[in-house]
Amino acid sequence: RLPAALASAVKALASAAGNLERACDAGVARGCDALGALYFRGVGVERDLKRGLVLFRRACDGGHTLACARLDELEE
Repeated sequence: RLPAALASAVKALASAAGNLERACDAGVARGCDALGALYFRGVGVERDLKRGLVLFRRACDGGHTLACARLDELEE
């Protein structure tokens, strides 16, 4: 069983991932980038590199320059 503080943090990250998913679905490029980072690192969600890259691409296509830089770095 997780300590209460850690359990609370895990719950907050899962909630944040849900909020970012909704923002990304609404076309908010920054939300896609942040959600991609969570998937890429496996924070608050199960680690999924492919999903992270797809979200970075979506954010980049939406004009988020940091996501484009992440993609350039990952594709080297």
